[in-house]
Parts: sequence; C-alpha cells; structure tokens
Amino acid sequence: MTEQQIPKLAASLVEHQASFASLPVEDGQWVIQNTVAAIELFVSAVGSRTNDEVAAQAANTYFRRLFKAETLVMPATADIETLATSGLFDGGVDGLTLPVRQRPTAASVVAVCEQIADGTSAEVFGSLGDGRRRWTEAQVCAWVRAHPEKLRRDNYGNLLEVEGGFVIHIYIDGLRRRRARVYGVSDLRIWHAAFRRRFVFSVTDV
Repeated sequence: MTEQQIPKLAASLVEHQASFASLPVEDGQWVIQNTVAAIELFVSAVGSRTNDEVAAQAANTYFRRLFKAETLVMPATADIETLATSGLFDGGVDGLTLPVRQRPTAASVVAVCEQIADGTSAEVFGSLGDGRRRWTEAQVCAWVRAHPEKLRRDNYGNLLEVEGGFVIHIYIDGLRRRRARVYGVSDLRIWHAAFRRRFVFSVTDV
C-alpha cells in the first residue's frame, strides 16, 4: 500500500464505521485496547483472501455468512406451534395471518447471514433460487427458542422465509420486547443493508 492510499483507507473506514456495529461488545473492546494487533489481523485477513472466497462473495451480493466456525441446527418440530401461541413474542405479533398448515420437520443445519446489499424480500430470498428451503411457523419458533443469542438484538431484526409465500420479521422494539411481523414475499418494501438484518437459511442453499 502506498503512502497516498493509507489516508484514503482510513477515511473509508470512518465513512463506513456503522459496519462495526455487528461486532460483539467484547470484540469491540478488544479492538479498542489492542488497535495495532487488530490492524495486523485486518491486514493479514485481506492479504490471505483466496480466489474461492472472492468468487463466493460475488455469487451472492445480498448477504454474507456469519458464525462460519459454528454448526448451527434448526431443531426438529413435531407439533403445530404459532408465533402467537409460542409465548416467545412479548411485544406481540402483527401483519399478515399465516395459514395453519404445518407438519413435523427434521432437524437441519442452517446458516445465519447478514445483509450487505439493499433489496426486496423477493430479490434477497430469490437470489438463492426457486428450490431454496422455506421454514414452517413452528420451525421459526423453535429457532428463536434454541438460538436467541444469534438474533440481531436491535430494532432492525431478523428475517426468515416461511412456506406459503411469507416472510417473518423478528425484532426487539424500543421497550426491549421481542416482536414478530409477517409480510408477503411479494411485498415491495426494500430492506436496507445499512441495518445489517440477519437471515436464516438452510446451509445447503448458501
């Protein structure tokens, strides 16, 4: 890197500083206390990128995968469970009404991804192809119950596509209550990448 590039890089980091919000609090504190070491890690990570990683990122421009070192499992479900009856959403459930047409499901490995480009539900979910996995309402409840620490905790939330052409938006409101809102996949609302919403996909789809 040239001397002329260094201040441009620093200015770019300041411009996009909101991206640091996805860092866990303890990691952010470590960076503050170990800035030189953090920069060395950053330089090393950029220098060690492989062609495969670059190609994979180019293959889907809407999101990037989080928690790659962990095996995250969507629990099996045996009974019908709805958002409203689960007891998981103390802030309430609103939006469209989901049809009660569920079935038992087996456990499966999932990928939690973070949005990195603006798009509608149809564009973001559609980028995985028509054969992608859609969840049941009971599976969404099972995920929230089993992995609350993997949910984006601020008001911007998490999005899961469910069977029947619906998207469930799960978020924490200003009163620290967990809420759920149901949209149609065809809804023209644009989800903005600046808010770093999280998506839960079958690992076979990503």
